[in-house]
Amino acid sequence: MLKEKEFEDLPSRVEYSLTDAGKSLMPVLYEIVNWGNSNQAKKIVTEMVK
Repeated sequence: MLKEKEFEDLPSRVEYSLTDAGKSLMPVLYEIVNWGNSNQAKKIVTEMVK
């Protein structure tokens, strides 16, 4: 899902990027974010912590 690229810099540095498999999950992740931002999700979470 993630690709790691290490650099020989000082201080050390690492960059991460999505593989094609990771990129294929973006539509699903967007929907999860949209749901999380919805009032419905906030109501559910509020009920869970009571």
